[in-house]
This record gives sequence, C-alpha cells and structure tokens, in this order.
Amino acid sequence: MGKTNLPGTSEKGVTSIFGKGYEMVFRVENGKRTLTAHMDDFKDGKPINIHITLTNESEESMVICIPFEKEAHFYYNQKINCMRAKGSVKLGSELYTMEPETSFGVLDWGRGVWT
Repeated sequence: MGKTNLPGTSEKGVTSIFGKGYEMVFRVENGKRTLTAHMDDFKDGKPINIHITLTNESEESMVICIPFEKEAHFYYNQKINCMRAKGSVKLGSELYTMEPETSFGVLDWGRGVWT
C-alpha cells in the first residue's frame, strides 16, 4: 500500500486525496466505479465539480508489467476500456452531462517501485 495508502488492487477500495481547496475520491463498490471531485479554482478562477459513475466493466483488461534491472523494482499498469459513464462535470456555471448510451470512461491504473 506504500506511503499513500493506495489499495493493492484496482478491483476494490477507495483512493482519495484532498488539500486546501480541492478533493478527489475514487471509489470501487457494488460493481461500479465512482469519481467525485471538487476544486475551488480550477480554470480562470472557476470552480469545478465532478461526479461520474462507470459501469458495465468488461471482464477483460490490458495489463503490462515492466521489471527494472534493480531488484524488486517494477512498473505495473492496467487499462479497462469502454465502461459506460453517467454523471456530470460542472465548470463554473457550465454543466456537462454524460449518459451511458453515448459516454464512455477508461481506467488507467498503475503501481510501481521505481529506481
């Protein structure tokens, strides 16, 4: 789990980060992946609020693992494509919505011990 307390797998758990004026939470539960985020000053002084849920995850994904010459050092990456996306992104007063019939998301999940 390392210093950042990240989950050991992309299949479950919660990953979050927050600080002054921002917060992001990635949650995996009940067959869904949910991203919620807020930033007070994202672009041109405008706040951003995000709430997106990804569903219909494929049983297949693309995975790579790259070893480094230094013992116990590696890079591991998993990509899951074409999950259906539902939710919204609000930037200032502009609202962008996503419906699962026309919107997709991808998971790009990586871990590693770098040299």
